[in-house]
Amino acid sequence: MTENYNHPLYQFCDIKEADGVAWAFINKTKLIQYPFKFPEIAPDEIRINVLYVGLCQSDVHTVRELWGPCQYPIAPGHEIIGEISLLGYNVKDFKKGEIVGFGTMRECCEKCKFCKKGKENLCLDGDFTYGFYWGGYATAMQQPAKFYFHLPEGFKYEKAAPLFCAGITTFYPIEKFLNDEIKTTGVIDVGD
Repeated sequence: MTENYNHPLYQFCDIKEADGVAWAFINKTKLIQYPFKFPEIAPDEIRINVLYVGLCQSDVHTVRELWGPCQYPIAPGHEIIGEISLLGYNVKDFKKGEIVGFGTMRECCEKCKFCKKGKENLCLDGDFTYGFYWGGYATAMQQPAKFYFHLPEGFKYEKAAPLFCAGITTFYPIEKFLNDEIKTTGVIDVGD
């Protein structure tokens, strides 16, 4: 099976020169530590040092190409908590050192009926956290500021990352139930 170490954005490099180290798949069966250099930060981007990341079945399906072709190398991860290390010059609502969250989306059209209702995760022209861009299976990540979010005081970082995908998935039917739009719903808690 072919191994691909070349990525158009994240330059594979010596670990001594790296901005971060990703757990990257270089094909659908091989995961490696991938030291890399980031591209220059865009004016509206934030770079974080990743503290916590959830492990989602979507990550597995993507890297195994069960949902279609995948561009390797790829570093998945879309349920992320991290500390801001660098801000693009247009970013005003965040500050260096702040702990923030990042979920499943990195881009949306901002014009469709879903975006206008605050449901960007349903945008048909949206772009997910990882694929061409890398997600949270790395020591650092760089993404658009508009999809980072502030975390409330007292938030339990070590347990919260899966809320940014699985939590949203379960919230939507509960919201529909509470608004009397559906008759029944259920969430199974498998515990710790």
